[in-house]
Amino acid sequence: MTQAKTRYEAALAELEKLAAKGLTIELVSGSPDAMYVSTPEMVPDFKLLSDAGLDIVKPKVDAQGYFEPLSWENADKYKADVVLFDSRTQALGLEEMRKKPTFAKLPAVAKGQIYPMWVETPYSYQKWADQLEELVANLRKASKLP
Repeated sequence: MTQAKTRYEAALAELEKLAAKGLTIELVSGSPDAMYVSTPEMVPDFKLLSDAGLDIVKPKVDAQGYFEPLSWENADKYKADVVLFDSRTQALGLEEMRKKPTFAKLPAVAKGQIYPMWVETPYSYQKWADQLEELVANLRKASKLP
């Protein structure tokens, strides 16, 4: 556990350093009829990213307070340098989302700065470390978009 906690803390420190890149990050999940933009405020995993200094899009959430539902025609409502998508099996897969014209034209998607994200809180430092290290590696590849 000590080694896993050390990896977790190191990855979190790297995220804090990467925040200096000034990347705007959008957290999305898809269904056949809508794209959902998640807020970092209500989901502990996403709040961790925001607390690390990452600039996470803060949508106008619905009454539940977790996300803003958008029709696919309005997928371009927010400007982001990076899109993190819900990779769970119940969410619309990346290839299906790319078939939505407005989504496919998003600058982050067109540039390939779209990466999977976790949506369920890990229960161990090992799992947190794995996920944060993957995010760090992806954000290192990303750049600000015009």
